[in-house]
Order: sequence, then C-alpha cells, then structure tokens
Amino acid sequence: MRESQSAQALSAFTLRLVMAVGDLTRSLGDPIAGIQFQIELDSELAAAFGAGPEVDSGTINGLIDRAKHEVTEHLERGDRDFRIPHFGSFAFRTKDVLPDSGVSSHNVGPSFEIKRIMQSRLHEAINQLPLDRPGLMVIRTAGTLEEGQSRLMVESFLKGKGNQASHVSGVIFLPVFYSLPCRWSHFKGFAVENPSARFPLSSLHAFRTIVEECDLSKIPSNRQ
Repeated sequence: MRESQSAQALSAFTLRLVMAVGDLTRSLGDPIAGIQFQIELDSELAAAFGAGPEVDSGTINGLIDRAKHEVTEHLERGDRDFRIPHFGSFAFRTKDVLPDSGVSSHNVGPSFEIKRIMQSRLHEAINQLPLDRPGLMVIRTAGTLEEGQSRLMVESFLKGKGNQASHVSGVIFLPVFYSLPCRWSHFKGFAVENPSARFPLSSLHAFRTIVEECDLSKIPSNRQ
C-alpha cells in the first residue's frame, strides 16, 4: 500500500519547511546566515493532514507562510529557542554545535494505518480468495504498524467473520524498506493467524517460505 494522503502531505510539508527556513536564514545576513536549525513539529499536525490534495496543498501554503513570518520575527529579536503554538519548537545553533538542519515529526499513527488497511483491503480479499482452498494475504505498506494492536484487530475481524473467512489462514504484513542513511523500515514484518481458519497457517508451504525469506516475527505460541 502506498503512503496515506496524510503521510504524503506531511512529507511534502516537512520538505518545504526545511527549504523555506533554510532560505530565510540565508537571506537575513550575518550573524544568522549559515546558522543551522532543528524543528520538532507538534504531534497533532500529522493528524491534521489527509483532507485531500487540494485542501492539504492550501493548508501547507498557509503553514509555510506563518512559519516564515514568525521565525523571522523571533530571529530578528535574537531568539534562538522558541515555540510557535500548535506548530512546533524551533532551535537555531551555529554549525559547530548543530552540524545539520532538519525537521522531526510524529508519523501518522499505527491505529490509523491498520484501520485504513482493514477498510480498503481485508474485506475485498476475503471475497476474492477461493472458498475451498487455503488463503494467505500478504500486505506490504509504507505506513507504520504496531504488531500487538494490528494482531488484535485483524484476529478479531477474521474470527468475527466466522465461516465467511474460515478459508483465510492468515495475513502477513510486510514493511517498505528504505536505504538511507542505512537500511531501515517503520516496523518488523509479522503474521496474523486466523483463529477460525480451516487450514492452519503453519501448514502452508508458502507461509513457511515467506517467514524464512522475510525474517518475520514469530506468531505467539498460543497461535502456533
């Protein structure tokens, strides 16, 4: 699954914010020119995005304008540590103290991501899989998932479907990997077994192969 609209908008916003504040510091002249910065965005900003490309674009434009205005006022007053309410915290330092500039933000929460997956993927896949054969779903997402919460929600959903989902042995969640600055992902891949499955997940050759190749977390012992 691609990034959610919320995650895409947040990524676009952070990139534009870095560029805008960097351009601003260079334009103000000495001693501010060349100063580095770290910005920590408030957690509620991530949840504010995702209203659609047109709305998100307008929101980003307004946020960037506000940031440029307030940052300029603070820097011209000599402030090097300050906070913009409901926006984030700003810190400015010389290069010998702060080698790089950047923005840190809270990712769109795992609760949002597992709900998005369940709404857009699980129900349709259950109906597409043959009823007389063991079914295995593999979902790869660029979002963030929390294993315990995802396991609870998906197990409960599959069990609640009863016979309608008994042909589904389980669901495998795989992350998207990124290469910089080193190989990393938002979570470790894991599998969720259907408590009401007619075909045990561990009996499927395809599942055992994916576990070995993708280094999945082990299924809790009460599910093996």
